[in-house]
Amino acid sequence: MERPTFIPEEEQRKMFAGLIENTLQQDYNVCLDPSVKRALIKVDRRNFIPEEYHEHRFEDNVIPLQENESSISQPLLVARMLHDAAFTGSEKALEVGTAVGMNAAYMSHLAQEVHTIEYSETLARQAKENLAREGRSNVTVHIGDGLVGLPAQAPFDRIIVTAGARTLPVPLLDQLAVGGKMVIPIGEHPYTQALYTIEKTTEEDVNVESSLNVHF
Repeated sequence: MERPTFIPEEEQRKMFAGLIENTLQQDYNVCLDPSVKRALIKVDRRNFIPEEYHEHRFEDNVIPLQENESSISQPLLVARMLHDAAFTGSEKALEVGTAVGMNAAYMSHLAQEVHTIEYSETLARQAKENLAREGRSNVTVHIGDGLVGLPAQAPFDRIIVTAGARTLPVPLLDQLAVGGKMVIPIGEHPYTQALYTIEKTTEEDVNVESSLNVHF
């Protein structure tokens, strides 16, 4: 009987990132931004995923959390949102919907400074602990209403919203810098949402593009 082949953690991360990259290319004709792929490889998902799901950490599935029916988003969707945001590395970014900090960890490798806001105090506390364990020092976790944003920290060059909204939240648009981009799922119902990229071209004007149907 052959012994199971041991694959080092970093190799598994590379394979996982490659799977996401290939799926985006084949199914959506999207060539994943190399910086996003590197972020997928760098983050140790074990620092964020509940221990009972560690063996599923490299599956392209939603991982449930006990708090407030929250979850860790599907990796493919996370990668697409980060790709659409088109980070350059110098941005001040806002994430709405921290959960346990996984996406903020990815963003921390793509932006210079990340602020993330979570309504649940329990999840926010877990996120702070997880991000500290991951060694991400350029992320600040805030507790509050994500749709109100963080006016005191604005403007933001990038805003990523990881929860569905019925309409575009005006406070978040107000906090987006001119030339900045917001990636957000919008739709009247969870099963009729689409992922939108909002680019603020002037204080009064925006460009809006939709990419794919999503379910948050």
